[in-house]
Amino acid sequence: MDDMLSATLSPGRSETGKILFEVPKNAAKVEIEYENNLFTEQKYTFLFEGDKDSGFESAAVTASPDAFSVGDVVKTGNFTISYLSSEEYDSSNQFLQPKDGYKYIDCKFEFENVSNSDQNVSSGDFTCYADGMSCDAFYGLDDDLSASLSPGRKAAGTVAFEVPEDAKVVEVEYLTNVWTSDRVVFTYEP
Repeated sequence: MDDMLSATLSPGRSETGKILFEVPKNAAKVEIEYENNLFTEQKYTFLFEGDKDSGFESAAVTASPDAFSVGDVVKTGNFTISYLSSEEYDSSNQFLQPKDGYKYIDCKFEFENVSNSDQNVSSGDFTCYADGMSCDAFYGLDDDLSASLSPGRKAAGTVAFEVPEDAKVVEVEYLTNVWTSDRVVFTYEP
């Protein structure tokens, strides 16, 4: 299923999707529990009421004020990151096409290891949000970003995502520190 609910969200971001369960046809009451906190075991319970729609619509999203643009250079603890380019990606592979109403985008970066130890970087360190909603990564590129860099070394590569064609604000985030969840935000600029 294309719209399964699964995402890691940074603050202020959101996700919609579906979850599926197999239940008896004659079940009188179906409840779905969501565990909000692994440590306290706090849970929310949702009642399944058939084919109903809540009518929920996401609020308008504005661009992050501290987002970086193409041409900008960002210094983090371990890297100097140059944002080289961003564009719409047109796949020539008939089996790798975006779903209806979506398009592929790609952003190219150069990373320089400015630390005193080896550092890894990959496209898996990036997430993308279109109008605040999480987007799926696209791994069909030849120059996918993936490198292990010794001190002073550089690598360039591309990260790509599938985003709605009508998205107004598209941002790509790079996770700079997994322990603190620090991120750098880049604006997609076609």
